[in-house]
Amino acid sequence: MNASIVKSIEYDGKQKRYFSKSMFYRSITNGEKIRSWLCYSPNTDKAFCFNCKLFTNSSKDHTFSKHGFSDWKNASQRSESPENSQGHRDATSTLTTRSRGIGYVNSLITRQSECDYMKTLLDRVVATIKILAERGLAFRGHNECIGSSNNGSFLGKLELLAQFDPFLATHIEHNGNKGKGSVSYLSSTVCDELIEMLGQKMLEKIILELKEAKHFSVSVDSTTDISHVDTRWSAHAKYYCHPRSGIRESKISIGKHC
Repeated sequence: MNASIVKSIEYDGKQKRYFSKSMFYRSITNGEKIRSWLCYSPNTDKAFCFNCKLFTNSSKDHTFSKHGFSDWKNASQRSESPENSQGHRDATSTLTTRSRGIGYVNSLITRQSECDYMKTLLDRVVATIKILAERGLAFRGHNECIGSSNNGSFLGKLELLAQFDPFLATHIEHNGNKGKGSVSYLSSTVCDELIEMLGQKMLEKIILELKEAKHFSVSVDSTTDISHVDTRWSAHAKYYCHPRSGIRESKISIGKHC
């Protein structure tokens, strides 16, 4: 007999009763199963549910969660009661979630660090996109390879910044030229998505300024192809913004004829 459970010996008449190691196991139809939730305290001579001890407050029967169990005569029957209670299931689910790292302080710190990293990276990527878009420069080149002289203005500008920015240089070194399936924020797909988001924000700002201006004009122009058929069109709005900006003209839409 293990020395840690000798103290649990009780006498029921002439029969000795004590905490048995068999309580750690449960017989089920597909074989023996370990009760990983069960623990025994030599100091209190009682058995507890580890899961419920940590995470339950709603259980009606606190024998295994707070007070401890020591009725060794009825141990076989009573040890099944926590497994069938909703409080035990909830506590086990919570413990499983925590064991996966969800909710840990260190996991929250890691996620916060990842968010800070991505924010720092996006600050540089978005600033590059804005500079190119404001000047109407082409983004792409013949390829999207870091180190190539034909990778376009977008990657070229980022490579230039990386010469003076250790953070960006490290990111490009570790994530450049990885291809599809990796999150690097260096691909043309992500670039297009960010341009779309920035365009939507600009349109929302222009609409807000138009509402505040009250009076404005809209002009629509189109371009023709070699057969003199209109193929693309654009709409511009002209309005008075405020004393510093004065009269402002903004492009509000670009379309393509079907």
